[in-house]
Amino acid sequence: MTTNRVQTSPNIVADEGARSAATTFGLNEPIVNCWCEHKRKPATTDYGFKFRLKSLKTTDYGFKFRLKSLKTTDYGFMFRLKSLKTTDYGFMFRLKSLKTTVFKVQDYDKPKPSPEIPDSNECHCGQANLGNRVVGGVTTEIHEYPWQAGISTHNGYLFCGGTLINNRYVITAAHCTRGRSASSLLVVLGEHDTSTDAEAKSVKVGVAAIIRHPSYDTLTNNNDIALLRLNKEIKFDYRMKPPCFTRPGFQYPGQEAVITGWGAVKQGGKVTGTLQEVSLPILPLDKCRQAYGNHLVSENMLCAGLPQGGRDSCQGDSGGPMVWEHKNRWHLIGIVSWGYGCARPHTPGVYTRVDKYLKWIDQNTRDANYC
Repeated sequence: MTTNRVQTSPNIVADEGARSAATTFGLNEPIVNCWCEHKRKPATTDYGFKFRLKSLKTTDYGFKFRLKSLKTTDYGFMFRLKSLKTTDYGFMFRLKSLKTTVFKVQDYDKPKPSPEIPDSNECHCGQANLGNRVVGGVTTEIHEYPWQAGISTHNGYLFCGGTLINNRYVITAAHCTRGRSASSLLVVLGEHDTSTDAEAKSVKVGVAAIIRHPSYDTLTNNNDIALLRLNKEIKFDYRMKPPCFTRPGFQYPGQEAVITGWGAVKQGGKVTGTLQEVSLPILPLDKCRQAYGNHLVSENMLCAGLPQGGRDSCQGDSGGPMVWEHKNRWHLIGIVSWGYGCARPHTPGVYTRVDKYLKWIDQNTRDANYC
């Protein structure tokens, strides 16, 4: 399985009962896509802020909110109340009854418990569409991983992968955007077989802006991450919805991850027309450094592969998702970045570690709504 992965020679899940959250939310949706823990009892924190929702009255829009005792922090959080929506650093509240409610919200860099939020029938992050597929197969089911995106030229050349993370942005590898302008790119969503529309009707969306990480290093591939701002909003459905994120600091070595893409299935092979998947164990960084050297493998990276080789991401998979399943939810933990060849013994694939960039992602996607 491959896309144009860069080749070179020798970035925690909440505790039990927790749900994930995101960056911009509607009031009538569940908290998903979060790197924060959620429990029933609020916890005091020196980070973030607290606010009291009091005297809720029915209006044409549902509720009128009066905010009391608002205290901001040095991080400069901001609220925008409009049609039952509030925007801060990415927390959403669903109110089911006319009761006085106190919330305390934490900065996600210092996760603390926060109130449990009732579930709803709205979109949930990280839900794959699993079918009766053959175990160990390499071809995915149609729409099995609905966050999968392809990046192509206007003439249909699909050269990199990506991940739909909210209704406005796709995340990919920075090296996939080198030498390219936003107007030259299309993002393909809901795709399965690029050679036909008979199985799955895909959606092609233009790109309004490319946001590369400011510290992306073209020599070492450190900070190999970029955001593509779409020129229109995406309506989530079974074909197109985002994965969850994990809270920073989780120890991934030993966990099994899944990488998906339209890349080649072997080194030097042709790019496949159908979406492929491969399952690989995540390795300690020291194993990766044994293969590539300390100077090339940073703490911003993850490595995955088998000692004997044989399975890997490859050319054409670049920018695509590395996801990890936890409690029946799939979490975006990596982005296909680089490696030496494909599926060679003792030469694992290298991935951008997504949880190292959550603050950067948040800061650059505040105009979007998460699932």
